[in-house]
Amino acid sequence: MSEGWVQNGKVRAREIDGAIEVVVDGLTTQAKYYKPLIYEFFRKEWRGARASWGEFAVEIRMEYLGDPPWLDLDNLAKAILDAIKGYVFHDDAQVARLLVERAPGERERITVTVRKIGDRGPCTVFEIAITEGRNRQVRRMVKEVGAKVVKLERRSVGPVELGALPPGKLRKLSADEVRALSAKR
Repeated sequence: MSEGWVQNGKVRAREIDGAIEVVVDGLTTQAKYYKPLIYEFFRKEWRGARASWGEFAVEIRMEYLGDPPWLDLDNLAKAILDAIKGYVFHDDAQVARLLVERAPGERERITVTVRKIGDRGPCTVFEIAITEGRNRQVRRMVKEVGAKVVKLERRSVGPVELGALPPGKLRKLSADEVRALSAKR
């Protein structure tokens, strides 16, 4: 095995030239087999680059010996994208280019190459102010205009600006903030 590979069972991965390459040895006609295999590898073994925002190109190459196996390539792509989501990119909506191919090879395996191709791409940034938030209200509103929420940030709660407060953390309110919240009722 070459330098830089991390391996666990049939799955190995490495970072090379700004890309992440994942190889799964062996083939099966069941696409659902690949998702838990790759997911568990990333969950337990991978210590390389972490998920980031931006646009990605993903190439999935299934190499076979003899006759090509019957395998629905779109199911294979979905299983693999689901498995690497959260480890390479945050959401599969960030995949701007996807190539899935079946080709004869020296051995039976699947090779996945993920390369970041842009930081913003065709993203639109919305700033939405609502007076009363309902469960998933912003996500539903954005979906109505034909878009998908990739990242959602709360900037204030009523008149209280959150600033750099990390998600899930607390801070004491100032006397002015308490008065401002009380005045809103």
